Amino acid sequence: YTEYYTYEDVPGTFDIAKDEAEIIPAIQDALAVNSNIKIMSLPWSYPAWMKENNSLLGGSPRSDLDYAQVGGYFANYVQKYAAHGLDIWALSVQNEPGHGTSDYITMTMTPDQHTQAATSISSALTTSGYTNIKMIAYDHNWDQPSYPLEVLADTDANNAIDAIAWHCYGGNVEAQQQVKEAHPSKEVFFT
Repeated sequence: YTEYYTYEDVPGTFDIAKDEAEIIPAIQDALAVNSNIKIMSLPWSYPAWMKENNSLLGGSPRSDLDYAQVGGYFANYVQKYAAHGLDIWALSVQNEPGHGTSDYITMTMTPDQHTQAATSISSALTTSGYTNIKMIAYDHNWDQPSYPLEVLADTDANNAIDAIAWHCYGGNVEAQQQVKEAHPSKEVFFT
């Protein structure tokens, strides 16, 4: 799919119509074949208006971003999918928060921004009655174990996060063990 979009390209206009056309029917068809499939969602970027460069390509969250808006965005997504009988099993705060490029959809986040987003998303989901969705943090390479360790050092974020997700594009697999030993209650996902 080559068209870049989010569910709220303009503030206050949340809409999943593009997903309703093809993505949601495809997921429903897959679930009809295997009802044990779990839906894991991970954004590559927040809406452009939430970012300092006002673009889906590259950039990072605005310095004045109200992270309650991020939480509301995620809660809206979960509610809209639930209306189609699709329960979200897990959500990632941000895919590859250390990678930014102007070639395709990305968004960099500092550990502090990641922490704020995780706690806000968790709060919004809880307020909306969604308490069983797994929250995934980091979702990036083995080369920066300090990043998830910094995020998990925050008590509120630690309480919100269920798992740390990893990629193998850089670093060494031992990074997973380093984080797991420091936080044994956190699940390890390889995404």
